Amino acid sequence: MDLKTFERPTPYLQKDIQCLESVQHSATKLVNGFKKLSYEQRLIRLGLTTLEVRRKRGDLIECYKILTDKEILCSSSIFQTSSMTCAVTGSS
Repeated sequence: MDLKTFERPTPYLQKDIQCLESVQHSATKLVNGFKKLSYEQRLIRLGLTTLEVRRKRGDLIECYKILTDKEILCSSSIFQTSSMTCAVTGSS
């Protein structure tokens, strides 16, 4: 059984991210009656998030799947566990 390689074709150069975000920015203006709304308002009304949020969400989902063995992937080759402990203290 082959191990899955963790690779997603996502832009990582800032200029590529900005280019894709501007496409979404422009496309949301094409919806009838949305042209005068702010970008954030258009996203909310359309039930969308920014591309950055979707990339982070996808990364978190992939990490969860790897760590819970839902993916056939050797998690120890990607993640390193720590034996370090920390205590959380609060002040009253």
